[in-house]
Amino acid sequence: MAEAKRPSTPAMDAMVVGLASRQTEQGSWQVANDIRPPLSGSVFGATALALRALRTFAPPGLREAMERRVVRGRAFLERSEPGDTQDRAFKLLGLLWSGAPAHAIEKEKVALIAVQRDNGGWGQMPTLGPDAYATGQALYALHAAGLASTNTTYRKGAAYLLRTQLEDGTWFVRTRAFPVQPYFETGFPHGRSQFISTAATGWAVIALAYTLDSRKADPQP
Repeated sequence: MAEAKRPSTPAMDAMVVGLASRQTEQGSWQVANDIRPPLSGSVFGATALALRALRTFAPPGLREAMERRVVRGRAFLERSEPGDTQDRAFKLLGLLWSGAPAHAIEKEKVALIAVQRDNGGWGQMPTLGPDAYATGQALYALHAAGLASTNTTYRKGAAYLLRTQLEDGTWFVRTRAFPVQPYFETGFPHGRSQFISTAATGWAVIALAYTLDSRKADPQP
């Protein structure tokens, strides 16, 4: 809704207040479990998304109180060390969405670029090979932080995505989730890996979309 610049509603006001109440003393937003990595379990992801919600949709009468929570959340991100690519991407996004200083954003931008692999992709973890989920996510975060799609780093990542797209238009990523419910089909390809592959395809499409018309849409390198 923030991406689409949707206006606030009374229901959204209530959701923002409820979300704010879940902030921890450390300034973060926690997640209940990590049974479906990487789709769940990231305190960086939860905190970054919460900060964007509070800053974008805070009710007018609560903006000062919400901004104090944003400052606490930003401080948590600044002092916390990411454990994987998703954490790095959302740390960068969280700092950006919470209004962190330019030097802090640039530092995390450089750190995310540093873990790009030689073939242009990003891996979810250092022990895993590159895939569309981590690559699309990293490119989205870097673009949000000002990296142009014409930049060499971005072009290498986009080229990796184009090489690894399948004939049916999707990207395959193998699941790392623990089975917690009876298996069922959704109609998306890739069987038991269809849920993470769906998310990976979404991230990849977003990242590639930024390359379609860089003259109109891109920030400066």
